[in-house]
This record gives sequence, C-alpha cells and structure tokens, in this order.
Amino acid sequence: MDGRRAACGRHPQPRGHAFPAVPVGAAQGMDCLIDLAISMKENAAVGFLFVGRGSDASRLRAIVEDKALRNVIFIDEVDSGEIPAILDQCHIGLIALDPRHTTHNIPGKLLSYLRAGMPVLARINAGNDLEGLINNEGVGRVVAGDDRMRLLGFAEELATDQELRKQMRAHCIALADREFSSASVVNQIIARLQNTNVASSTRDY
Repeated sequence: MDGRRAACGRHPQPRGHAFPAVPVGAAQGMDCLIDLAISMKENAAVGFLFVGRGSDASRLRAIVEDKALRNVIFIDEVDSGEIPAILDQCHIGLIALDPRHTTHNIPGKLLSYLRAGMPVLARINAGNDLEGLINNEGVGRVVAGDDRMRLLGFAEELATDQELRKQMRAHCIALADREFSSASVVNQIIARLQNTNVASSTRDY
C-alpha cells in the first residue's frame, strides 16, 4: 500500500489493493463479491472492505467466518463525512446489483467512487445503462449478468495493472467534474427549466 493510503484512523486497515463495497443489503446481490473474495483469498495483496449494516450483513459475516477469510473486513455504518477517508485507503470501488433486476439502477455510491478517482468493478443486471457509462467513459470494468469467472478476471486485472488504474483514475475524476460538479448540476437544472418554459409557451399557442 502506498504512503498516501497508509493512514487508517480508527478503522481496520485493508491490505494491499483494497476493494471497498457500500452498503451491504440483500437487494445488492452481494454474494458474488463474497465469492470473489473466496476466489482471491490466496492473493495477499488484495483485501475486501464492506461498509454498512444492511439487511444481509449478518449472513455475509457468517459466511466469511465459516470460510475463515482473512481478506475481508466489515465496518459498521459510519458517518458520511468519514467515507472519503475510507475510500482514500482503497483502490477499486465495488458495485453489486442483483442480476434479476429489470430496472435501470445507478447506485449513489458510484458518485463517491468517481469523486475519489476510484476505478469501478461492477456486476449489474443486463440492460442497465450503467454498463454503457462505465465502458464508454473508461472508469472501470463491468459484468452484466452472472458471469463470475469474467468478474474474477476483471478483478485480477484491476488489482495487478497499476497503469490501467492510473488511467481510469483520471477518467473517473474527469467524469465527476464534467457531469456531477455543482456547476454542472446547476447548468443541467437551468437547461431543464428552459426546456420546460419553451414547451409551456408552445402549448399556450
């Protein structure tokens, strides 16, 4: 772990290239991430950090304890102000959506990852707009569906390719600044209001 990510505060320190995931809930389909941790347990350079006390946390903790996984850390729910410091200790942001979902869902934690310059590793439902966003913007790797071997391959790639992570980090920050900065949000609101006014004027005639 490089010096910039070495300070841990009061939280347990993830080892090596840490993969954080927040929150822990049944709707998130987190089992694939536990399976990923099991598959990578012999890699001493990789650890997984799960943050939150979602509905599925107890069951997932039990699996980790049963498998005696030493590469997984759980942290209970923390104040939102502490999240940036936690993410700063990590390298890849995890997103897990149940592949059975049929709706578009872009998790709020994606914005936290982008602002932190953290490449994303995502397992999502097929047809989700998030797949195009991640691929087109070059901010991570994504698997649509339940191909766990492909997910493992992407995880190993992100863990070992420092230059790729560096490139993706730049893309993450650029995307966050372009689409999610305060100025960008204000401009989007103004554009929507203008479009609404134009539509309203048209109907008046």
